[in-house]
Amino acid sequence: MFKAFWESSDIEINGDDVLQKGIRVNLFHLFNSAGRDGKDELWSERSDR
Repeated sequence: MFKAFWESSDIEINGDDVLQKGIRVNLFHLFNSAGRDGKDELWSERSDR
């Protein structure tokens, strides 16, 4: 799941490692906030899963 996400969504910043890490952290959080169905968070604590 994450491999496909990074292959299609990664943004590479050359020459600025801090900015690169910041971009990737934010992409990761954006991905997690949408979840698999686009409605719920990926790591939701709902009991029906």
